[in-house]
Amino acid sequence: LLAIANLSSAGPFVESGDLQLRSDLQLLNDSNVINITMSTWPLAWEDVIRALRSVDEVKLSHHKTQRALLRVQNKIDRQYQYNKVKFNAGLSGANEIPIIRTFSSMPREEKEIHAGVSWMNERYALNLQLTGVDEPEDNKDLRLDDSYASMKLGNWLLSVGAQERWWGPGWHGALIVSNNARPVPGITIQRVQSKAPEISWLKWLGPWSFMTYVGQLESERYVPDAKLWLARFTFKPFRRLEIGLSRAAQFGGEGRPVDITTIWRMLTGQDNSGEGSVTVENQPGNQLAGFDIRWNVPLEVFPSALYLEIIGEDQSDFYPTAKMRLFGLE
Repeated sequence: LLAIANLSSAGPFVESGDLQLRSDLQLLNDSNVINITMSTWPLAWEDVIRALRSVDEVKLSHHKTQRALLRVQNKIDRQYQYNKVKFNAGLSGANEIPIIRTFSSMPREEKEIHAGVSWMNERYALNLQLTGVDEPEDNKDLRLDDSYASMKLGNWLLSVGAQERWWGPGWHGALIVSNNARPVPGITIQRVQSKAPEISWLKWLGPWSFMTYVGQLESERYVPDAKLWLARFTFKPFRRLEIGLSRAAQFGGEGRPVDITTIWRMLTGQDNSGEGSVTVENQPGNQLAGFDIRWNVPLEVFPSALYLEIIGEDQSDFYPTAKMRLFGLE
């Protein structure tokens, strides 16, 4: 792999792909220095900054957590800057493009060149990124991947663009949404600060986050110009336990209905042909759904975590079938 002259950009998001940053944040989270949800990327920088304001100095006694905190703070100083125009440019490439990508950022093609400009203030943010690739497999030699515009509305971020995403606790794979595919342009709403609910009967949820997204897929598909809907809810009922619930659906497209009835059937899982009035021609959507769990094992001698992700195909009776499983020890 090769990367040259890659300057950081400004923005409200802790974007996926930065392996060192994710490792540092996970270490601080597992060490109880901070307490945020961390399995839905991109994260919001504001959530990290809020958590760092109440850092317990006693829990920073270990040199590893001290160095991790310093690296995170340096990253914030470089990327979370108001009213500054920042530029980035670089070259990257690889002798062999992997079939399955990991969380780490890596080139998608053998030769790439990119340049971008970004700016943000207390409410708005803009990131324009242009990438040129040589001999792309999809014939798209100019790309706007990772470009977006966002606006903060209270404790929510509304963004329009094509951002890479990673859902789940895995480091070497994710079963429902990951960076294995190029980002899909669309509209996203996500919670900024994952602080616990103030309502007494909901406090058991602990820190929680939610995001939902609607995107536009390509025309070169079995059903051209279909739409993509994503939704994810994560919460931490205990400091050592994070749970995520995920759902994804393709719907609409050329020759397919997109009306209130169709969308309702998709949301309620009534979208399998042969059931009721659903046929192959009017089938509302194609879906995936499931959950993931990450448990930070309370062992001081051997700090570790266990995680599990289960995702299934759409099925009747609100229960996924044809399940895929991912599990690991970190």
